[in-house]
Amino acid sequence: MNRFNFLIAGILVAFLVLAILIFRTNEQEPPEIEVLIDKTLDGLFDSPYVEFDFQYVFEGFLKDKEKPLQGKVKLAPQKNQGPYAFGSMHVLAKDNDDNPSFELAKIDGEIYYRDYKKDHIEFSPLHRLGAPLYSIKVENTMLLYQYISILEGYQQFKPVLGERAAIDNKKCQEIIFDIPQYDFYVRFWIDYKKFKIKRIVNLQRNGKETGKIVYHIKDFQTKPVEQPEDHFQISQLASLKVKEFSNGGPVVGEKAPTWELDNLEKTQKLALSQLKGKVVLLDFWATWCEPCKKVMPEINKLYKEYKGQEIEFIGITYKEKGDPLTFINNQKYAYTFLEGHDDLGGDYGLKNTGLPSFFILDQEGTVVEFESGYQGQESIKRIKSAIDKLL
Repeated sequence: MNRFNFLIAGILVAFLVLAILIFRTNEQEPPEIEVLIDKTLDGLFDSPYVEFDFQYVFEGFLKDKEKPLQGKVKLAPQKNQGPYAFGSMHVLAKDNDDNPSFELAKIDGEIYYRDYKKDHIEFSPLHRLGAPLYSIKVENTMLLYQYISILEGYQQFKPVLGERAAIDNKKCQEIIFDIPQYDFYVRFWIDYKKFKIKRIVNLQRNGKETGKIVYHIKDFQTKPVEQPEDHFQISQLASLKVKEFSNGGPVVGEKAPTWELDNLEKTQKLALSQLKGKVVLLDFWATWCEPCKKVMPEINKLYKEYKGQEIEFIGITYKEKGDPLTFINNQKYAYTFLEGHDDLGGDYGLKNTGLPSFFILDQEGTVVEFESGYQGQESIKRIKSAIDKLL
């Protein structure tokens, strides 16, 4: 009997050892870092609709300076769109007591923002101030897609594998991006069986202090069909007043701030009031601004096309660090150039929108269109269309 018991016990031990060996053999190891990133990116873009819950908290020196938020993101993913890795999108952010804090939406080339403490909605087309409105208001709610360009550029930034850990009972691999030239330090925690990002940690330094934004992604879902635009719409859009976002500068329908400026040769002055009765295109630029220099040949073409009509093309420098007069003479640009100053840039909202920025004024000095940044021929088409309507 004892021999039989020993035999049974030996068989059970053998089976147990065998089971452990099989389990260890079958336990999935994380793939190579390139495969892990590529498959994770595919999962973020291979469906026409994505939604997920987010929550982010602050640690270190940021803990008492920033407010944590949670909520839901809905979007239609699009590859190779830089910071806008989506067509339409909607964010609903709530505080820790589950009270709505704000909504942010992108629909058909326009950004909408609703602060639940206010009685109106702000909006702007992307070609005007939609980009600054998005950048200012989105806070950290969209980190999963805000940081897509980092993952897409992984071959340039050379990430490394970090630790492994279980997050929400999922085995995850840490991928570390340390990019000191941009003062950017971020960690992605990826479920390496499902190829889904579970957590993003953004490290920030303030002298010797270190802070963290810890961003959690939960309930990531995809749908195989596109969603209609009203699926992304801000709530109460039809009932609340909608105001165009200004960011400190004039919006469409407002008078342009007045000025009197020297030409680059400092031989004469020109005032905006002298141009009453003419259409005016203002182009704020600088020699250090590469997009500014890309668009200037196109502006010069427009100047030649409309020469002899009641329109003035005026380039105004902003935060210039070089020699704009030599640059203009070398390029043989023929339209008018003036020397701007910081106060004027503040009047036109340039401190927040950057360069280049274009304002089209009607014959009474009212802003009828403006453009923040340069989006190639799309920008030129919009500028030309606005001019043609006034002439």
